[in-house]
Amino acid sequence: MNSFHRSLFFQFILLFLITIAFTPKTVQAQYTKKVIMVSSKEVPGIPGAKFSTAVPPSGIGLSDSGKIVFSAYLEIGPGGITSETNQGIWVYEAATIRLLAQKGGPVPRFTQTYFNGLPKVFMDPLGNIAIDANYVSGGGTIFGNGIFIEENGVLVQKLYSDMVFPSGDTIVSIDGVAFNNGRVLFTGGLKARHQDLFHTNPHSASITMIILR
Repeated sequence: MNSFHRSLFFQFILLFLITIAFTPKTVQAQYTKKVIMVSSKEVPGIPGAKFSTAVPPSGIGLSDSGKIVFSAYLEIGPGGITSETNQGIWVYEAATIRLLAQKGGPVPRFTQTYFNGLPKVFMDPLGNIAIDANYVSGGGTIFGNGIFIEENGVLVQKLYSDMVFPSGDTIVSIDGVAFNNGRVLFTGGLKARHQDLFHTNPHSASITMIILR
């Protein structure tokens, strides 16, 4: 091999190495898989109870930091679960699951009052949690609903049926809820009025200002 051919050969090798070095490589994404809730798995916070099914899509939420909230039904029987206690809401955070609310459990603020339905749970990107829940009192004769927000790991009631505002208006129902950045937007029924929209910025006389934080 003369000097000319050797030069071509080394140029070819150099070009080949440069091509290999700068060719994009396919990198397979790595994901961490974690089972949070599965049917027949034991339930955190309720000894002996077992999960039955989850309640999507209105019963799940995920924050930007990976905090999770979910609602699930429980198997009737194990752990003494009945049709009056077979639903709950749990929070997954820092690799632990904790019970936040349970059907049949006590309602914050009121005595002798118990949750009888947990239809919707909300979580905003910051990890704030709100629950639109139904409850019963008076031995099953008085029904109502309310909005509850998690504060320092416990539920705090922010709005409830028959709540009277400074304007004199009384809430009789909470019909629609949106939640973001710790604030609640909701539609509700008022006594002796048509349905109103509650928001933080009133635009007309038919809109009432409510800030839930």
